[in-house]
Order: sequence, then structure tokens, then C-alpha cells
Amino acid sequence: MDNILARSLIAIFIITVSACSTLSIPDWVENNSQYYTTKDFLLGHGIAQSHAIAKESAARQITLQFKAVTASGELRSQANIVFNQIEYEEPWLNTNSKQHHVLAYISRSKVATFIQNKMLALDELTYEFFEQAKSSTDLLEQTSYVNSAINAQIRRNKLKPVLKIITNNTDIPTSYNIDRLSKVLTQLQKRINLLITISRDSLGNLNVIMKRSLDVAGFIRNEKLPSKNHLLLTLKTEESSASGSLSLKGKLTAVLEHKHDENNKTIRGKYQWTFNATASNRGTLIQKSRETLTAQINTNLKQVIMDMMMVEYDHEEDIPDQDFRDFDMPEFNAPFSSEPEEDKTKTQAAPLKIRRTPSGQIKQQPQKNAAPIANSEQRSKPNSISDIEDPVSTLPPLTK
Repeated sequence: MDNILARSLIAIFIITVSACSTLSIPDWVENNSQYYTTKDFLLGHGIAQSHAIAKESAARQITLQFKAVTASGELRSQANIVFNQIEYEEPWLNTNSKQHHVLAYISRSKVATFIQNKMLALDELTYEFFEQAKSSTDLLEQTSYVNSAINAQIRRNKLKPVLKIITNNTDIPTSYNIDRLSKVLTQLQKRINLLITISRDSLGNLNVIMKRSLDVAGFIRNEKLPSKNHLLLTLKTEESSASGSLSLKGKLTAVLEHKHDENNKTIRGKYQWTFNATASNRGTLIQKSRETLTAQINTNLKQVIMDMMMVEYDHEEDIPDQDFRDFDMPEFNAPFSSEPEEDKTKTQAAPLKIRRTPSGQIKQQPQKNAAPIANSEQRSKPNSISDIEDPVSTLPPLTK
């Protein structure tokens, strides 16, 4: 009798423990969670012998969903906005298999709101740059502002693939068309006659290299016409040899000078390209050096000149050696929080445009608040679509 009672108690105990064990398994472990649904969250379920590996595996499953938009590398920093916001549910350990289970998740609505606000902010920034271009009477400054407006829209478009994954293609219409803005920029660039003055060319052929690069960047160069804008170039090189191999190190310095009249000129900016090449003979060394320099110039010449246009200095020595500024784009990679967007707008500073006048006085031009806004209807817009379709016609008279 006692044996029967003991067996019964043991059986009841086993059934009870098994039931409790089953009840203690989180529903997300078996992928049937009532709360963590794929409709509301991006999910990753990691399983491994250690908690750290399971956590890493869960996060990787989320990042793999963005593989298509990050493969080229162009959108990796934008996708990192999302990756930095991964959260984790309380881990669960299967005591029988000794496997750790970790659930990684991201709220679709939370991240979508964050990205949509950044897209709206970039639309606001585009409008502000365009308004500044229209109000300026300086051709170089106008051109730089329009270029900044285009860059803002390019960055906006880079957010769209990330938003598509999160919200299944929920986009925010924009009033701006990059192709139309690019036509405006092309028209402005055609009004800038950029002459080249070479003070030193240790490599040879610099005049041809720079002329071709200016053509690629969309700038004209007509020596038969007078111009107030001069690109001053100095190319210095240093050669060495070791173990039968020749090496060359070079530095090209470009200074953009604007002549107001014969006795009054200002420096708009300075930039330096550095390059290296090696070869077994000098003829090949010179050829490789020219090719390397050309490739570097073509990579960023347009943006370098656009940046130079934004600032004026009295003297070249006032300019930092590496004067490749990025005034136009605020950084949007900072992690977001669960706080309302209204609170964040109080602390997010608008970027400043800095211009040094011929007298040396610095003028700071604060832009309109470029912080996230609730919807596209709340921001100021141009009076008509013609401001967007044919913005050159709305610009004030341009001066060189």
C-alpha cells in the first residue's frame, strides 16, 4: 500500500513539474507570441550553448533583413540607425538541452516614425537651402546652396530603402525632384568661368588633368572671357628609390580666389590632395602618378569647389590645410529614444552657415530649425510648383 501511494505521489510530482516547466516557456520561444508579432516588430530568435552567442545570433537575424540595402556600403550608416536600436527580451534557458534562447526585436512603428521624421527634416533643409540660394546675390554662394539642397535630397532618398523594409513601402512624398534641382545646378555652374593659374607643376601635364576634371565636375573654363574666379594650383612632388623600386609622393594644393576688383580679392577656400605611386622606371612612375592624381581629383573635385564657395577669407594663411568642410548636412546617426519628438526639437541645434566678409568679420547665418516635424504640411513651402520646376527664374539677378 505504501509503495502504491509513493508511486502515485511521484507521478503527481512529475506531472506537476512538467506542467510548470511547460508553462514557464515564453511563447516567443516557439514563435507563436501574442505580443511579438512580425506585423509590429522586426524579430530575431537566437539559440546557442551560451547566452552571448545566442544574443549575437538573434541580432544577426535582424541585420540580415537589411542585407539587400547595405550590400553596396552606401546605406550601411543609415541601416546602423536601426541596428543601434535593437532590444532584447528576457533570455530563457532550456534546462534539458542547456540551450539559451534570446529574442531580439525592433518596434516597426518606433523606427518608422524616427526615419520619417528625418526625411521630413531633410525636406525642410532642402527648402531652406533653396531659399538661401534665392536670397543670395553671390553666384558662388548660390551654387553651393543649390548643391547642398541636392545633397539633402540624396540623403533623404538613401533612407527610403530602410523605411521600405520596416514599413513595407510606406513613403513620404516630397515636393522636390533631384533631376530638376540638378538642372538648376548645371545652369548655375555654366555661369561660373573658373580660370586656372598654376604656380608650380613638378609632375607635368597638370593643366590638362585639371581641365578634364573640371569638365567632369561640370564647370566651364574659358580663358578668352574675363573671370573673377581663379583656381590657384601648386603641385609638389618628392621622389625616392629603394631596392630597385622608384617611389613618388605628391601634394596638390588648390586655392579658390575671387577677385572683386583689381585691388580687392578674397580667398574662398583651400584643399589638398596627396597621392603616392611606385614603379620600376621613371617613365612608368610619372604615368602612374598622373593617373592616381586624376582619379583622386575626379572623386571629389565638384564637392571640394562647392565647399570652397561657401566661405570667404582675407588671406590664405587663415584657412586650415585640409579645408573640406561639410556645412550642409547635420548628422542623423544619433540613437533615438522613446521620448516624444517635441522634446527633442528643443535641444537639436540647426547647422550654421559661416561666411567671412572681405573685412574679416564673420557672419553666422542660422538656418531654420531643421529638427524633425510632425508632418509635411506643417513646414513652409514655396508659393507655387514653379519654384521647384524652374527655380532659376525665381533667383535674383546673379553677379560674378
